[in-house]
Amino acid sequence: MTIGNKQVANEEVQIRQLIDHWANALRAKDAEKSVSHYAADNVMFVMAPPLQYTPGNSPDKQGVEDWFATWNGPLGYEIRDLSITASDDVAFSHSLNRMSGTKTDGEKVDRRFVAAVHVEGHGFMLVRDLPLAADL
Repeated sequence: MTIGNKQVANEEVQIRQLIDHWANALRAKDAEKSVSHYAADNVMFVMAPPLQYTPGNSPDKQGVEDWFATWNGPLGYEIRDLSITASDDVAFSHSLNRMSGTKTDGEKVDRRFVAAVHVEGHGFMLVRDLPLAADL
């Protein structure tokens, strides 16, 4: 299906807002808002065990709260060079990201990685989240 440039621009704005809202929830350590951006059947790859979440074992609010509890203070999360390709019901994005903070055991974390995201559906929800490489 071909859609007009104005429609594509609108979809890209929606995806950018979704990613920004999710990142802001992460920075604020707001578990409820963080998980609210994921579709029920999402697949997520992460840099810490279990490495992959699939439908049925995706992190819930409590799991994310437990993870946030392993950090002292705020989390830093930067998104650079965000590129979005969108249509009326599916979108893909990739970006250079940086996450930083201090773990409760005192470990300083400063990780850079490439993230790829697959978003679909009306109203858009995150369905795939994939950090591609760490510590670039």
